[in-house]
Amino acid sequence: MNPPPTAAGPDDGLAAILTAVLPQVRRYARGALSSEPDLVEEFVQDAIVDLIEHHPDAAGMEPDKVVVMLQRSIKYDVMNHWSKQNRRLTSTVAVDDEVLLTHADPDSGNEFLAVLGRVDHERLLAELPRLLSEKQRRVIVAVDVLGLSQPHAARQLGMSLSSLEKLRARALTRLREHLVAPADRTPSTSWEIPR
Repeated sequence: MNPPPTAAGPDDGLAAILTAVLPQVRRYARGALSSEPDLVEEFVQDAIVDLIEHHPDAAGMEPDKVVVMLQRSIKYDVMNHWSKQNRRLTSTVAVDDEVLLTHADPDSGNEFLAVLGRVDHERLLAELPRLLSEKQRRVIVAVDVLGLSQPHAARQLGMSLSSLEKLRARALTRLREHLVAPADRTPSTSWEIPR
């Protein structure tokens, strides 16, 4: 039998990490579960339990990695929840799209969220996968929705800062072009991002 953890034991390290990252994780969960806010805390707690059960070394992890693991757990739990409700879109990308759409606001001080908010919701939902790559959507969720600094978001997403900046700039260019394009224009099938 192991002795109980001391004041400086591994459980305290994990508690400190969780205390630091939970506001960000809850913000992500609120965005993914915007239509069911009463489930947010349940999904966050389930993610913490999954982390503790499957990663006993979590106390020694970087906080960014803990955030990614908790968000991934929430994302898959949301997908399963949506699947049980027979929702049509139940992919990991659809969860990030839900987070983006929840925060889209034409009056937002954030340029991305303001551009997204100016586009008809149904049209945006249909065209978002064509407009922005999965990486671009993840960058926008991290920087513009969750409010992470660009260096912090780059570390969390496992990419260089310059890659993140390029993805974000291209995404904004793409959204601006979409905003001024007529709604009845035939959508392009190209994944090429204009420069």
